[in-house]
Amino acid sequence: MNESLKMTKVIIRTGEVIGFFERARKVAQKADSGESISKSETITFEGSQEKDVALLSLAGKGRGTWKKLTSKLGNSN
Repeated sequence: MNESLKMTKVIIRTGEVIGFFERARKVAQKADSGESISKSETITFEGSQEKDVALLSLAGKGRGTWKKLTSKLGNSN
């Protein structure tokens, strides 16, 4: 498949720093045991209000807006 046509799973959630470290530990354990790790991009907001403001500001802005959002916020897995 053409690299430009592949889609990445994007996860948008609210959470705390401890959740980030729990997910990172699980991924590290999979890597250590030789399990495959699925590719995804996770954007975590501190609270639902921050998430809503960011996502609602994108509504109707057209193509390429998601890419701009992820580059501004940074991708954290």
